[in-house]
Formats: sequence, structure tokens, C-alpha cells
Amino acid sequence: MLASEIKLYLDKHLKKPSLDYKWTTKENDAFFAFLEKELPQALEDANFGEIAKQTFREFFEPVGYILFQLKDKTIRLKVFPYKIAPQDSKILPSLVALIQENRSMIDENTQKNQITLSAELQKKLYECTVFNTQEEVNTKELIKHAVRVGLGLKESDIIIIKADRIFVKIFDDSKKRELTKEEENTVAGRFNGIDENELNSFYDDYFLQESDEDFFDHIAEIFVDRYFIQEQIDNLVYEKFVFGYIQMIIIEQLESMYDHNRAFFKGFSGYVFRKHFKEVFSRIADLVLAEIVNANKYMVEFLKYYSLNVVIVNGVKYKVPELQAPDGLRWNVVSMLSVVKLYVTTSEKVNHLKNEAQRVENQILALYIGEYSPAEYNDIYTREKQKLVDAIARLTIKYNKVFDAYEVEQNEEKQERLGSEIDRIKREIEGLRDRKTNFLKKALKKEILTQYYELEKQSESLERDIKREERILAQNEDAYRSIKGALTKALISKKQAL
Repeated sequence: MLASEIKLYLDKHLKKPSLDYKWTTKENDAFFAFLEKELPQALEDANFGEIAKQTFREFFEPVGYILFQLKDKTIRLKVFPYKIAPQDSKILPSLVALIQENRSMIDENTQKNQITLSAELQKKLYECTVFNTQEEVNTKELIKHAVRVGLGLKESDIIIIKADRIFVKIFDDSKKRELTKEEENTVAGRFNGIDENELNSFYDDYFLQESDEDFFDHIAEIFVDRYFIQEQIDNLVYEKFVFGYIQMIIIEQLESMYDHNRAFFKGFSGYVFRKHFKEVFSRIADLVLAEIVNANKYMVEFLKYYSLNVVIVNGVKYKVPELQAPDGLRWNVVSMLSVVKLYVTTSEKVNHLKNEAQRVENQILALYIGEYSPAEYNDIYTREKQKLVDAIARLTIKYNKVFDAYEVEQNEEKQERLGSEIDRIKREIEGLRDRKTNFLKKALKKEILTQYYELEKQSESLERDIKREERILAQNEDAYRSIKGALTKALISKKQAL
């Protein structure tokens, strides 16, 4: 979750990785302001530094390696160019030899057109790059090149490096059918002439496992940021190019995730876009509605288009898509604004409260003593201490009785036995007092207990606030869904000539 959010931030704000990029104080402040607002618990994560470093490294990996230092919410970042191409690396022969000498660690599935390099072999390859070279080279691309050479692969074959294994998808580009002009806007065109079974196989074998649930949210957010926020395209440009724009963003993300094979991923992007079509536009609708809540004048004007009914373009009349929900209810910018504003601001408030509740919960858990909360620990401690006090008191009474008996006893033999009993009780009392002294050292500091009770109050208060805001959300859920459904349908539709 944290890594994907940081990746999205970098994609939106840094755009594309560049060797000339300068991480300024302004960028640093903006990044941490984003984290404090959207992911406040992230800064308390013990692994935050490593996650951030790895995500920044992966972002800049296509162009160079980075110097990354994090201290007190300040990042120092410098991008350095690779000086060695993978094919020119001195250890390339060693990597190729490793692959060829460890065929037993390689599984070939001819039925699936797939080759799998085991986790053990993958580890050997990475260790070879770490311990045998100081070359300034893209390690990921070096290993891909070694696999390509070691297995005699074609450029069209796709190499996928995962955390636990390396996969090769054999892709015979000779099977890719050349498209006719008539096929450009058909399913065959969208799939770039690649057989649908081939695309479905890649989807099932790699995409579902590799991509997370945020993939299409990520695509929608990049589209909105790039074409609505930055370029501010008009409705006519939108209708003409929206599908192509989105497919290109998907291609970019797929090549970043997997390998550089534009012909295959152009077809595969069309396949996954068709499969998740409504999902993408539904998320775009959410983002657009959030922008009108933020009083984005461009976005308000963009939506007014859907209330025009008819437009004339180059002397031709067109019927404009309407903001009409599946239940027949029609919306316009004015009628939807109050509903959307209440829903979005409440939703943001709920998210903020939940983040705050999680932060408080983390603080509470940090006060736990083993499996016990401070309150539970203090109750147990109080009971156990009282048991010691009571035991000492009982033995003291017994001691006094035995001592009194000893004082008045005239029989020497009985007095000796009583004296032994006095010594035993005395030792037992001393042992209990020692236990009590040591036990008192385990007492919980008063300020910890006070802090715990204050945090518990905050937690209960936040839970009440969350439930209150969620009730407001529920009351407006149907209206918001109606608006979102109407907008999603309009965003997918195009004007029709009359």
C-alpha cells in the first residue's frame, strides 16, 4: 500500500524519471505534506525509510541509479547515469555461464510457452552482480540481458522478474497478424493483431499475480492529472482521443512492470482496458467529482458540456451525452454539486478520522506490556502485590503468635521446636519481603497509565466520530452513486450526429 502510494505520487509529480531531476526543498516539503495528510501512519512505520528508498530507486531505475538519504523528514536525492550498457558488462559472461550451468533450476513449460528460473538461481544471479562488480550498470536490465543470451531468447520474448522467480513468456511475433485498415477500430485492432488466447494466458499467468488492486486506480489518476489537471483538454479532444490516451498510459505502466515489448503490450493493454473498462471510467468519475468539490473551474466547465443537449461542430449538429442515471434521473453541475460536496468532504473526513484512529491505536499498542494493556497489567500488578501484602500480614500474625507461645513455654523441647518454627516463618517473611521489593520495581509508571487512558478516550471519541460521519455517507450514498453512474456513462459516450 505505502509503496504504491509513493509510486503514484512520483508518477504524478515527477512525471518521468530524468537524470537532470533536482529534488528541492519545495519538493521535499510537498512530499512530506502529502504523507502527513494522506498517510500519517506511514511516517511512524519502522520500515518507511527502506520502502521510500526502494520506491524512489525503482522510479529512477530506467535512467540511472540514485543516492538516497533520509533524515528528520529531509530527503537528499541525486541521480547518476549508468556508465555501462548491460551488453558491455564484464560480468555478463559469468551470469550467462551461471544460467547455462544450472539448467536443473530452469523449468520449461512448452504447453504454456513459459520458462521459469527458480528462486535459487535468481538469488545466484543477483549475488553475482552484488559481489563481483562495482560497475555502474542497471542490474535489472543486466540480468534480463543475461537471461536472454543464456537461454537464446528472441527480442520479442518477455522476461518478468518477480520477487521469488524469473519468468520468460515466449512470444512468437511471427504469429502477430498484420492489421488491415478496416480492422483498426475493431477488437483485432485493439489487440494489435495478437490472438486473444495469448493475451488471456498472459493475463491469468502474470497480470493477476503481479498487479495489485490499485493498478487501474493508478491509471485513472495519471490520466486525470495529465490530461485534465495539466493539459486541460476540451470535450472535443477528450471524446476523440480519450481511449487512446488511456491505452497509452496502460502501455507505459505495463512496460515499467514487465519488459520492453511495445508490440505485445500494445495488444495486451487493449485487452486489459476492455476487461476493466468500466472500472477505469468509474474511478475517473470519482476523481472528476472530487475536482469540482475543490472548485476546479476548468472541470466545472468541462462538465457543463453534458448539459448542452445539442452542439454544432463545423456546421454539423450533434446530440451531446447526458448526465442521466440508470434510473432515469438527470443531473447537471448545479444539482449535483451540493450532493457531491457533502459526500466527498464526508468521505475525506472519514478517511482522515480512520487514519487518526489507526495512529492512536498504534500509540496504544506501543504502550502494551507483552500481551497486556497498561490497564490490564496494572490490575494484575495490583492483585499480585496485594497477595504478597496479605501473605506477609498473615505470616506476621502467625509469627507473633508463635513467638508469644515461645516466650511462655516452659518445656525446653517444645520451646526448641517453637524456636525452629519462628526461624522458618521469619525466613519465609523475609523471602516474601524480598519478592515484594523486586515486584515493586515492576510497577507501571503513573504517566504511562495516564497516557493510556487519554489515548483510550481519544480512540473512543474517534470511533464515535467515524460512525457519525459514516451515517452521513450512507444517507447520501444512493444520490452519489446516481451521479457517479450518470457521469461514468457520459464519460464513456460520444456525441452523435443528428
